[in-house]
Amino acid sequence: MDLNFLIQNLSTLYASSLVAFSIIIYFSVHKSTFFTSYLWIFSNLSSAFAMLLPSVFVETTYTAQYDFFSYVLSGVSIILPYFALMGPSVRSSRYSRSNIILAAAVAVILLSAVLPYGWLAMALGYAAGGVILSLTAWVCHKNPMWRWFWGKNVLIFGLNACALLLLWRAWIVFAARDGMGFDIDPSSTVLGLEILIFTSFCMQIGFLSLMIGRPLRLELFAARRAIRFFEDSNRMSAEKNRLTDLAGERLMTLGLLKHEVRQPINNARAALEALDYAVQAHAPVAVKAKLSIARAQAVLDAVTLAISNAILGASFLEESADIAPRLVDAYEVARLAKTDCPTDLAPRIEMTSHDKSVFVNMDPVLVRLALRNLLDNALKYSSPQSLIQFCILQREDLLGTSFTVTSQLAAADLLDETIFLRRARGEGAEGRGSGLGLYLVKKVAEAHGGSVSFLVHDNATVTFDLFVPD
Repeated sequence: MDLNFLIQNLSTLYASSLVAFSIIIYFSVHKSTFFTSYLWIFSNLSSAFAMLLPSVFVETTYTAQYDFFSYVLSGVSIILPYFALMGPSVRSSRYSRSNIILAAAVAVILLSAVLPYGWLAMALGYAAGGVILSLTAWVCHKNPMWRWFWGKNVLIFGLNACALLLLWRAWIVFAARDGMGFDIDPSSTVLGLEILIFTSFCMQIGFLSLMIGRPLRLELFAARRAIRFFEDSNRMSAEKNRLTDLAGERLMTLGLLKHEVRQPINNARAALEALDYAVQAHAPVAVKAKLSIARAQAVLDAVTLAISNAILGASFLEESADIAPRLVDAYEVARLAKTDCPTDLAPRIEMTSHDKSVFVNMDPVLVRLALRNLLDNALKYSSPQSLIQFCILQREDLLGTSFTVTSQLAAADLLDETIFLRRARGEGAEGRGSGLGLYLVKKVAEAHGGSVSFLVHDNATVTFDLFVPD
């Protein structure tokens, strides 16, 4: 058989296969692969038309047989797969190095297009095309869109094989140079076309599997998310019932504690208030008596807080018991924490909130205890007549709610990161306490997935921030 006739038949077969695969891909286009599919189809059609024209791949000996338009189509068909496999939604910075090499290879192709037709222009064009196809294979490998698809390996094999084919053709042209031109054996062109058809088939099959597999995987993930949502709904329903039962048990426990522990303290406080009222103001010992009564009331408040820290802290934190968060009004919880403070000190606390109804998913008992400890810390370590700013802020930037307590600072060196450790207190602090208050605040924050921190302003004030995420 005449080799020129065989070359023509192989060229037609190659172009027909590209058109056929383009039609199949067109009817397989999904919205998630729209950009990639159409770039690939355009690359196929460009390569097919370039092969039907006097082809660059089938090297001609004379300049008169060279077709510049065919050269342009061939270059476009090699470059487009790179951007198709990169995808529109992937950050180009991921491929910054390969983009630089691609730009250099494209520059070489443009240079070979303006050079006089001959062995140098053809060798440079083939070599640059091989580099671009190798970069395309690398992009396909690195792009997470194509991860775990079997077709990716087939596509990468086809791209690398085609890149080696182009580099081989560049070597053939260089080895067959004859002055400015070249003289190539047609049998090598036949072999090259046969390899090109095989590598093209691998690339098309691999790419088609990616275009079909990705939508199927997205649908599978959607189905899994739906199943997971259904399971989560059932689990939340069961958890709601469990929390309802647990809340009932906790209410019974708290009621018992209130009756057995808090009620006697309240009775003692009421008796002290009655005694304070009974002391006549004009009596000689009135001043000393009222001072003693105030001290006794302060001791009862300290005992109440210590009991709360001991019972709730040990019960829910040290034993790593599960908390019972529910949607509650954060402003109301903060207001109750303020009422837990001593009555003679509570007027120093100024509460503010951007919204009087701030609902947060949290355990109100534990958060109330944590806020009570923050307020007690501020009352204890600030000037006696200074005001304390107690604020509830919804943090849209952090998706949560902050409870901030701002007070005067006696000395900046009293605070460091160890203040939240167990039994830790500011160095040189004169206030009385067990050193568990801020430690329990940190534990409450961690139990809710939040945090607690402090910020010193100009060595004059300090703000403690208890953050609870939504």
